[in-house]
Amino acid sequence: MPRSILKRWSLRLSKWLPASGLILEGITGAGKTTLLRALRASTEFTEYWPAYDLYREKETFGEFMGELIENPSSSDEFKLRLLNQSVETIERRGANFMMERAHFSYYALLPKWELYANIDERLAARGTRTVLLELPVTDLKTRSLYRVDRGEANWAGGFIDLYGSEESALSTMRRVQQLRREAIERSACRDLIIDSSSMKWDRYIYEIIAFLNVP
Repeated sequence: MPRSILKRWSLRLSKWLPASGLILEGITGAGKTTLLRALRASTEFTEYWPAYDLYREKETFGEFMGELIENPSSSDEFKLRLLNQSVETIERRGANFMMERAHFSYYALLPKWELYANIDERLAARGTRTVLLELPVTDLKTRSLYRVDRGEANWAGGFIDLYGSEESALSTMRRVQQLRREAIERSACRDLIIDSSSMKWDRYIYEIIAFLNVP
């Protein structure tokens, strides 16, 4: 059997490995940090996963968006350094883990799947699963652009200045949210997509536990 076919079947089978890693993904304002906080405080979740390594957004993603704007010609190796370092640490430690953002967020800003295919395969081989928090398009203005928790005017102003208008900023947010879903559809990692508009974090926790428990 050709090697390419063997690899394709291996990647398909990886979706059925026992869960040992969890990636939390979503556009800004979708609730990743809030969900992460809720998971860590949940007795039900910590009983299911009593010990795991945590990789926060600062470690996995950093200021990638700003770097991409300021240094678009920098090498791919430099652009993906934080992500690669996180994955290498995961492989070296071999423990259960949770990541706040991973290659799906990179793809949303730099949509070249060939840059992330190897990372995706390595994470899938460890039984990694992905939870994507999505917002209805009608919620992007209040939840993602005008974020109360970040200071509405300053946070929105930065995006509006960057993209030229409120509508352009919202259009970009719609696009990057769709690109995350596109990347997850390409991924060999099993996924759960949650509409987080209701902000019912306790319910999402039970959905995630059930998702991780599926063999």
